[in-house]
Parts: sequence; structure tokens; C-alpha cells
Amino acid sequence: MGDKMGIVLAESVKDLPFIETINLSDNNLTDKSLCKIINSIITIATLTDLDLSENIIDGQAALALAKFLGSSYCKLQRLIMKSANIDDDECSMFVVALKKNQSLKELDMSCNLLGVSENLNSVKPALITGSEALADLLESNTCLVASLHLSWNMIRLDGAVTFATSIGVNAFLTHLDVSYNSLGEAGGEALGKALFTNKTLKTLFLDHNGLLHLFA
Repeated sequence: MGDKMGIVLAESVKDLPFIETINLSDNNLTDKSLCKIINSIITIATLTDLDLSENIIDGQAALALAKFLGSSYCKLQRLIMKSANIDDDECSMFVVALKKNQSLKELDMSCNLLGVSENLNSVKPALITGSEALADLLESNTCLVASLHLSWNMIRLDGAVTFATSIGVNAFLTHLDVSYNSLGEAGGEALGKALFTNKTLKTLFLDHNGLLHLFA
């Protein structure tokens, strides 16, 4: 589709008031069109399923998502953003809005760049990585997300520990996929402790996180 047709879609999608599902995956869309599309669908009260995978979500689209997810109009139950170039800054922009959201049940950010800035935390303590933003969300227990997909990211180091620890107090997650990250020994130990107090998680995928030696 590309940005040119994406902008045309943004101008017309608001005239489809009864639409429930929008799948825009793999359409070569960038901020130029995505922010306009997201701003256009805010008032579609029937929209429950949105797939933005395999496009490029940068700052403007992330801010538009924050506005949408924090809006009282948002009735999304499922948001899929696989391979969408989402890094720590962009994740932090819209995840905070989920504290106000009472509809979203499934969030998929697999195959992105969450944790890519983790090494900067030592020189920029104020930096909030994607894993830290998600941990803050899970600890708040004001978001009802039950299924969270984070495989193939870069969740690691202190961010991994912070995220894993948040699982111990969350009361809504039933499905969590953090496979193909880098939780490592510290993250694995934090998660092990968290699972002793978590009462809701039913499905957990942890493969390829450097945890095998912990069980030797």
C-alpha cells in the first residue's frame, strides 16, 4: 500500500463506523501515514482488533497510539504489532496509556527492539526501557491485558529483572511469551521468585533465554 495510499485510507476509514477488525500488516506504512490512520480510527467505537505488524512505528505513530489507547473511545481487545520497529522510546510512549485502558486483552509486540537501549541505563538512569515501561504497567494492575507476547526482543540486564519481578504482583496475565530474549541468570531468578506469588499465569514461554544452566 505505502504511505500515499495509507493517507487516502486515513481520510476514508472514519466513514466506516461499524468496522470491527482492521489488518494493515505488511503494507510499507511509516509514521507519515500510520499516525493519520490511528488518529482517524479513534472514534470507531466498534473496532476491537487492530494489526499494524510489519510496518514502521516511530515517534509520531507511537504518540498517536498513546492518544488512542488512553481514549475513552478505545474499545480495542486485541492489538498486534509484530516486527514493527518498536524500540524502547516508542514503547514507553504508548504503554503508559494502557494504565487508563479497560478493554485491551491481548498485546503482541514480538520481534521488535525492546531492550535495545538497556546498556544506556548506566549513563542515563532516567531512561525508561520498554521492559521497564511494561513492568510499571503490570505492577499497576490498572490494565486488564491477559495475553502478552514479547518474543524475539532484547529484554535483558536490569530491565529483565524489573520486568520479571513485576510478574509477581500482576493479577491479570494468563499467557506470557518472552521466548528468544536474554533474561539470563538474574532475570531467571527474579522470574522464579515472582512465580511463587503470581496467582493467574497459566501459560509461560521461556525458551532461548540463557536459563538452561540454572537448572543444571
